[in-house]
Formats: sequence, C-alpha cells, structure tokens
Amino acid sequence: MFGENLILFREVKMKNILLAASATVMIASVSEATTYNTFVTADPYRATPATSGLQTRAVVLSTSGPQNFSGDTYSFDLNAIGDSVSMDVFGLVAFDMPIDADDLIPRPSSATFDFGSFGTRTIAGVSYAVTAFSTPTTFGSAFVDYFGPTSFNVGGGLRILVDLADTVFGTDGLGNLVTGRPGVGFVNATFTLAAVPLPATLPLGLAGLGLMGFVARRRKKTRA
Repeated sequence: MFGENLILFREVKMKNILLAASATVMIASVSEATTYNTFVTADPYRATPATSGLQTRAVVLSTSGPQNFSGDTYSFDLNAIGDSVSMDVFGLVAFDMPIDADDLIPRPSSATFDFGSFGTRTIAGVSYAVTAFSTPTTFGSAFVDYFGPTSFNVGGGLRILVDLADTVFGTDGLGNLVTGRPGVGFVNATFTLAAVPLPATLPLGLAGLGLMGFVARRRKKTRA
C-alpha cells in the first residue's frame, strides 16, 4: 500500500510540475509588445573636497550641450519572454590626474532605475583606477564594476531583469589616463523580459493536494 501511494505521489508531483511549466509557456506565447519606460540616474564616486579615491563624474551621451548627467528617461519594447534590449544610458569620465595609490582603492558607484508603479531599484558597484606601474603615474585607466542584475515585476507573471555592463573609461585606448570627455566610457544597460520564478515549494504543495484528492476519492470508492 505504501509503495503504491509513493508511486502515485510521484506521478501527481510530476503532473503538477508539467502544468506549472505549461503555464509559463502560455505566458510567453500570449504576451504582446509592450513599451516600458524607466528614469535612470547615476551616482558615481566624487569626494568633496577631492581628497581621496579616483574622482569620477557621470556625463550625458551627447557631446553637445551641458555635459553633467542629471538623469534621463529611456523607452524600449519587449514582446515575449527571453527578449532583451541593450542601450547606453550614461557616460563616465575621470577627472583625477595622476593616478595615486588611493585611486586604486574601490569606491562606491551606482545607478538607479525608476520604473514608476513597478518600483525603483539601485544597482551598486565600485570604481577605481587600474595601472601596471608604480604610483604616481599617468599610465592606466579607470574601471567601474557593477553588481547585478536587479529585477522589476511588471504583472502578468512577468518581470524585467536589468543589468549594467562593467565599463572601462578614463583612457585614450593607448594606455594613458585621460580626464574629461575625451576619455568617456559609456555604461550599457540590458533589459530582459523573464517569467517570475515559481516558489520552490509550489510544485510539492500542488502534488500534496493532488495526492490528498486521490486518497479521498479512493476512500469514497472503497466505501461504495
């Protein structure tokens, strides 16, 4: 009797897992093109006064007009699960010369994404100078390392994953540290549509309910 119930339990559990997977496939198949908007701001490391750490600044993508980046809105379309869009969202520049020992120490640098009613999330990171030479030196570059991704639930069993690419900046490409706009590095964001993951206990719970129903039906049949 125990062996029979164990086999039935496994069968019911597998059936419910397959049903959950089918639901995910249905979400992917019925999704329509949707436009999403997010307001992006950056918080690069900049000490006041500039006493320690590599001094950095966020700048706009365009070379014309005011250069300081104070935030901008980006729009993109995602159609189905697995679709992704990548775009540059802001630039980073260094304005610290030469590279000193304290510039090699990672300092906080982050970016924040505001999806309105879907919430606001911040992707943290660190920026620092990189060089193969003894300090002080003008040979090297700057680097920002972002920790991600983060995600936003957008309804209908869907979520948007947001990831920032690690970025090299503050260099002329020839191994020399460059300050200001000539050494700009553009930070790229990737937005991916994904399914909201099912709770780990859901398939087991469904299987348990299914087994309880089977046992109840069997008892009723036995009494009859």
